[in-house]
Amino acid sequence: MNVLQSYYAGVLADLINGKKVGTAKADDIATVLKGMSFLAESSEIVDGSGAVETIAWIPLKYKRMLFYALYGSARNTRTVVEFRKGEWAKAVCTLSGTLDGVNYEYKAEATQAFTSTEPFGGLSDDVRNSRMIDYALAKAEKIALYNAGICMDFTGDIEEPSPTPGNDKLPEETVSEDVAKALNAALEAEKAGKTNLKDDGGVTDLSDVPTELKNAILENDRKLNENVDEDEEDLTIVNFGPQKEKPLAKMTPKYLAWMLNQLDCGKQSASEAYYETVKQLVMANELARTIYEKNSKKAS
Repeated sequence: MNVLQSYYAGVLADLINGKKVGTAKADDIATVLKGMSFLAESSEIVDGSGAVETIAWIPLKYKRMLFYALYGSARNTRTVVEFRKGEWAKAVCTLSGTLDGVNYEYKAEATQAFTSTEPFGGLSDDVRNSRMIDYALAKAEKIALYNAGICMDFTGDIEEPSPTPGNDKLPEETVSEDVAKALNAALEAEKAGKTNLKDDGGVTDLSDVPTELKNAILENDRKLNENVDEDEEDLTIVNFGPQKEKPLAKMTPKYLAWMLNQLDCGKQSASEAYYETVKQLVMANELARTIYEKNSKKAS
């Protein structure tokens, strides 16, 4: 093993042994390979039916270190080949070098859609566009690493962004006059919706709330102000299901679709204002809308 291989094998061995002592040895790459599952992370997600399941994945940073531990001096080239602001980003990753006197190259392409890039994370569109690129780069790299044999026996995975230091400027693109007008109109609408008056005359800052949720809240506040109820429910939290009491803005498209289906079929109840809030969030997200419509057809 060369210096780079020994170093990363040692780093991984230490990390693995921190989870289970004596499992991996830096000078025995086979034990490192077997111990990679101990570096897995997990998270709970909600499927279309509202059931909560736990998924596990090995973070990209560990897969990358394992690649260098196995292949030694290697080239990892990642490039954004297509970019449409507010639509998608396509990236290509190429892993290449020489191993045991034989040249190798593993190349993969991946696309990340804007609609599935942290839609309810409270981020501005500019930040989401930048993150969309990070996710596309990470997807391409993970596929290339998989093709190179990295963690092929560990199928669990999750979308991860790949940091791009010094690449804060978005790729240039041609914007048509119609698109420019639409962007300007959206910007003005967003500026106009920065604050929302409360019943008590105070101001609620909505600058960090996702546009879809913000619009829904503003519209439903308007409706509620016409007929104020002392027991007005909070339109910003989940009021039923396994994610109850959590921020509505943090829910996945699948969970939002499940919520709307539950309300439609009468398994859960909510005020008209809350129902409209959930419905607008679902309809504003392509994936959530697709899941909702698919489950609605099954129910019918």
